[in-house]
Amino acid sequence: MDRMIKEQILDALRKLHIPGNEDNIVALGKVSDICVLQSKVYLSIQVSREEAEGLGSFRVEAEQIVKEIPSVKEAVVTLTSNKEIPRRKSIPKNNISEIKSFIAVASCKGGVGKSTTTVNLACSLKNQGKNIAILDADIYGPSIPTLLKISGKAEVIENNCLKPMENYGIKVMSIGSIVNNSDAMIWRGPMVQSAIMHMLKNVSWGKLDVLLIDMPPGTGDAHLTIAQKIPLSGVIIVSTPQNLAMVVFFIIHIINRMGFIINF
Repeated sequence: MDRMIKEQILDALRKLHIPGNEDNIVALGKVSDICVLQSKVYLSIQVSREEAEGLGSFRVEAEQIVKEIPSVKEAVVTLTSNKEIPRRKSIPKNNISEIKSFIAVASCKGGVGKSTTTVNLACSLKNQGKNIAILDADIYGPSIPTLLKISGKAEVIENNCLKPMENYGIKVMSIGSIVNNSDAMIWRGPMVQSAIMHMLKNVSWGKLDVLLIDMPPGTGDAHLTIAQKIPLSGVIIVSTPQNLAMVVFFIIHIINRMGFIINF
């Protein structure tokens, strides 16, 4: 059904031209990130930074065209001039060179069972004889140490690296194993990004079959950092069937899915 609506949206937008261009915006590949949530449509139109300033009426016209589709009641069009960011930039092969696969576990909504799913998956893979570790990327609310009954602080070993915590044969690194539990993490985006990369690259992981990355809720700095700088093998999206949790579709447009888990 969503695919049919998306095709209708693209067909409708073929009548729309950016001033000064003969081809329509669909033919030019300007339309992206189409997201259909029930009767509401979100999409992006790529324009140059210079064009964006004078295209306010163009955006309104695009929204009106989309709303003329019978099954669409509301449309939100965003004009974007962001440069495409090269994916999977290489990162120094220091302590992660022996990690075979990176799998992120994410959700857009909090409290849907994402961290529990991460731990269950880690235990299942461990029982299959795999070498498994978890990177807890939730800087503001780390829960992996609690779920795996891990306490104490990570030890600093040679080359100023951290020794990962471990229980049940699963290695773990979390901000909860670095700072005091009573400390409030009032950090801005750059500090969050730096902390995540520090916990990834400055930890003596050893040989791993899979490093599971427990993502924080939302679609913020942590998600962009991980999607851009870590060579992910895939992402598992966790949600519940309630409408409030279905904002998970926003994150699906940021990262490729490995699987979709409905956690009843």
